[in-house]
Amino acid sequence: MEKFNTKSTDFMKRIEKQPALLKRFEQLLCIVEDSAGDIQKADEAERRVIDELRDMGNEALTAWSEQQISTLTENHKKKEGCSQAGKKNFIGIRPTDKLP
Repeated sequence: MEKFNTKSTDFMKRIEKQPALLKRFEQLLCIVEDSAGDIQKADEAERRVIDELRDMGNEALTAWSEQQISTLTENHKKKEGCSQAGKKNFIGIRPTDKLP
């Protein structure tokens, strides 16, 4: 696991590359700051935070999987002897032909 870098500029550069996660962080901050002014009880705040963190986790895993697919695809394309599959030309044996 990478060591967390405390410089906010580095963090902002990294998070800007992940707009879905940035949106979730902003939503979480809105809950913490109660910017809408509609959270009256701790239970409501807890529920909203849990829901937001659950959504953030889903989006983080989706972003991770998309990055992994991209990386693995690029690595596969770089290997010698590997080529992307093309259209198959074989249509089968005609019914009138005899099998060998």
